[in-house]
Amino acid sequence: FQSVYQCNGIVGCAGFPLDGTIELNVVRVGGLGFVAAPYEMFSESGMFIKKNSPNPYTIISTVTNGYNAYFPTKEAFTYGCYESYTARFASGIAETTADKFIEMLKSIQ
Repeated sequence: FQSVYQCNGIVGCAGFPLDGTIELNVVRVGGLGFVAAPYEMFSESGMFIKKNSPNPYTIISTVTNGYNAYFPTKEAFTYGCYESYTARFASGIAETTADKFIEMLKSIQ
């Protein structure tokens, strides 16, 4: 899954690349799905993934194989919080990656 690193308009993005690759991983063992995210996920994103996962059980691991800061939800960007002020990505990244994780989990059924 490839995404774009974007400045969120609140803080400067000096030192961050304009584009790059975010590595997302999923694994299934029987009815158990594993999601590995290289960032800190909001609980809303985790609950969305678990609710929409095709697996009866889904385990989510964050800050896996690296660290890409916080992926705040659109709501967090709207209201403003520490995580959205320090985010390296634009609003919508949390929802985009959560949707991609669901797609990936469905593809390995």
